[in-house]
Amino acid sequence: MQFSYDQENIYLIDNDYAIAKANFTVKNNILSINHIIVEKQYRGKGIARQLMLEVIKYSEKNNLLICPICEYAKMFFKHNSKYDHLLNN
Repeated sequence: MQFSYDQENIYLIDNDYAIAKANFTVKNNILSINHIIVEKQYRGKGIARQLMLEVIKYSEKNNLLICPICEYAKMFFKHNSKYDHLLNN
């Protein structure tokens, strides 16, 4: 599996097929996580967490704060306080 990027998405690719994506927008140095979507057959395997960690890497690399909008992203940050320094409060 590997990650692929476009302007507003990070995809997790398996055998040339996007099994999951993180959709985001960037404005004023704030990355807003709009949706984390995992294909049904891949759910429950930690894929969404992998995507979140990749979003965090992307935000750190680009000096962006994060605004979690989707419920999964909110829950992720609630349970992973070590990333609180990245949140746009």
